Amino acid sequence: GNREEALGLYERALAIRERTLGADHPSTAITRNNLGDTLVGLGRPAQALPYLEDSLAHLQRRLGPEHPMVAYPLHTLGEARLALGEPAAAVEAFETVLVLREGQAVDPRELALTRVWLARALRAAGDDAARARALAEQAREVLRAGDRDREVLAELDAWLSTK
Repeated sequence: GNREEALGLYERALAIRERTLGADHPSTAITRNNLGDTLVGLGRPAQALPYLEDSLAHLQRRLGPEHPMVAYPLHTLGEARLALGEPAAAVEAFETVLVLREGQAVDPRELALTRVWLARALRAAGDDAARARALAEQAREVLRAGDRDREVLAELDAWLSTK
């Protein structure tokens, strides 16, 4: 879809939710996450950080640090940190998301994509190449079962075909 248009819609939705539900409502926090995710997708990760950090803080405070919804802004925060050249911060975020998602009944695709992102962050950080490879292999097996992630699968196949 059109991310610029989505950005404008999320900005409007955020203003409405803050006015009607309040700044601390979980739905308002999710809208902040969606706005941040859109900014990351537009290649503007630095602009996304305040929305993502705020979303994460609100959800942790309102729902608790182990609630499954906490994984969403934390995951997007990891993507933003990786895009900003901060792989260690990205690894930390994705490690937490992985623990959250492994401890919950989540969509296997979401768990697989978390493993892909953690593997990318580990590679970028120059950390634990064997673990990064194992995570990528686990993710590839799950993603092969669907047909939505062809680009990610191509990336994994290219990476895993090298020694």
